[in-house]
Amino acid sequence: MSLGAMDGATSALLADIVIGFNKFVIVYFALINLGYLSIFLLSLRSLWRFVRRSFFSDYSQIRQSELTLPVSLLVPAHNEARTIVESLRSLLRLNYGEFEIVVINDGSTDDTLDTLVAAFDLRRSDAPLHMQLPCKAIKATYRSMAHPNLLVLDKERGGKSDALNAGLNASRYPLFCSIDADSLIEEDALLRLVKPFIEAPQETVAAGGIVRVANGCTVENGRVMSVALPRSRLAVMQVIEYLRAFLAGRAGWSAARSLLIISGAFGLYRKREIVDIGGYSDATDTEDAELVVRLHRIMSDKGRPYRIVFVPDPVCWTEVPESLAVLTAQRSRWHRGLLQTLWLYRGMMFRRKYGAVGTLGMPWFVAFELFGPVVEILGYIMVPLAWFLQWDLPPAFSQVVLAGQIMTEPSPARAETDHVLFRQWHAALLQPDEVRHSIVLQEMQARLEEMEQRMAQYMAALQQGQQAQPEVPTPDFEADPIEYLRVHLEAKRAHPQDDLITHFAQAEIDGDRLDEREVLHFYGNQAVDLDLPVQIYTLILIAVLLSLLMYASPVIYPLQLVKDKLLVQQAAGEWSNTLYTLYTLNPLAGIIDAFQSVLLRGAPPDLNAMIPGAIMIAILLPLSYLYFKRAESYFADVI
Repeated sequence: MSLGAMDGATSALLADIVIGFNKFVIVYFALINLGYLSIFLLSLRSLWRFVRRSFFSDYSQIRQSELTLPVSLLVPAHNEARTIVESLRSLLRLNYGEFEIVVINDGSTDDTLDTLVAAFDLRRSDAPLHMQLPCKAIKATYRSMAHPNLLVLDKERGGKSDALNAGLNASRYPLFCSIDADSLIEEDALLRLVKPFIEAPQETVAAGGIVRVANGCTVENGRVMSVALPRSRLAVMQVIEYLRAFLAGRAGWSAARSLLIISGAFGLYRKREIVDIGGYSDATDTEDAELVVRLHRIMSDKGRPYRIVFVPDPVCWTEVPESLAVLTAQRSRWHRGLLQTLWLYRGMMFRRKYGAVGTLGMPWFVAFELFGPVVEILGYIMVPLAWFLQWDLPPAFSQVVLAGQIMTEPSPARAETDHVLFRQWHAALLQPDEVRHSIVLQEMQARLEEMEQRMAQYMAALQQGQQAQPEVPTPDFEADPIEYLRVHLEAKRAHPQDDLITHFAQAEIDGDRLDEREVLHFYGNQAVDLDLPVQIYTLILIAVLLSLLMYASPVIYPLQLVKDKLLVQQAAGEWSNTLYTLYTLNPLAGIIDAFQSVLLRGAPPDLNAMIPGAIMIAILLPLSYLYFKRAESYFADVI
């Protein structure tokens, strides 16, 4: 049946479906963005507290402490001959007190075992294994002559869960860390990851670190020597995805005590707890997520206080797929595993007994992680459907106001009110300097508050009788805080005192005195550029400008409504034409109106209105790419 032959009842039904779906999407979009904003704020708060607590952390003391438990590193390997040697060399150089490495060769059909034997001088061992967990038959056990803490198990193929259970049977230490065979971890990563077990030894049962993309990085002898972005577009997309998932996702869920997954590539567990709940299970395709959710359930059923935390500091590097076929297979397995895990533990949903995991974490993953792709696919269907059918959608639906109001056909009184508000809104936009200045001051005040407090404390100490600083020409603190600190740094070097800045000024690394940039880095506990004030102002101004452009767009008023009011109803001549021209020169106006035309009104977009946006993209996209390529190493390393 052609669209022209479609009867009125069918057309009305389809129209109701499209309109109903779009109303659902508006609510769904609002909820998911509100949720992501909340998670992001929790992540930001958690990361800020972590940085402040870790500023004076001495990991050498953790390494030497008697409270630091030894760790067994479990490395399941199946056909990993290409990367297994580099990974093990990375593990053998770990800066940690006492640890062992247990490699589980899980029925490899390539030369993984022969490569290990040749690289690490393996000899067969007859040491007995404590078979606490079921696993496939272990054919042989090997011990390295060059590295006594390296053990290799050769077993029948049983899958990753089975391999990890075999590794637990062979392990000797109270903590174990699961690591993928194609992953590299930094030398002090294990020291940082074990810290929660020292701070709360009775409660902490599991901890996970951050996983970063190794594609594009230079690796030598099992170490990441330089950081760079991969050349593959798929891999570059995953770099951003991994950073968002860990730093803006798992950090927030950990703060909310609702962390449902610790990456199988890098996770630390208390062995006794995992053995008591039956070890790893092959009931799902994602054994790491299933294990964490099972820990939540069993610990809550026992009524035992416990912690499962994310630590943003320890870094593990891993290879990500660079082909669409491999990426598709990986994500299909992840989504299948998510569905299996949520279904397996569906009894935890909406039950206060399981705390935030049952009332917050699991419902969120069901609504937005599990069904999110379904909603997205339906959107791809609805957009062309609305486009081709060309329905005349009602104004009550197409004219959505940001404040949540739905504009109907306006009465004369309502039209006059809208007219006044519209003029006030544009008048505010015609004074960008004042608006920006106010917002910039607010942002800068928040960023400089801590430094002001530190300097106030220092000046108060001087007034109490301590040796005064020599007179030096000091710039205004609010005008240039970095220059202000630098001047005082030079004064401290010339006239040392018993204070924090003097200690930083006299500090050395490998016999070399810290330069000004490094001192400022340590003092502010962040990577500080000497041109930081310029950068801050630039970033803030860009953010403010984008916000103003967003509000000066059809987000609030449809473009046609603006046109009618200025050029038809107001009819103020040249002034109205100029104002409308300025409005349409906003590059966001045409783009947003195009989306509204297709999605909400079933009409084709105004191509002329999209020209400024297209020009902006054509200019800024290549410039942004070139700038980012110049700074990619610094960017990737700092993040």
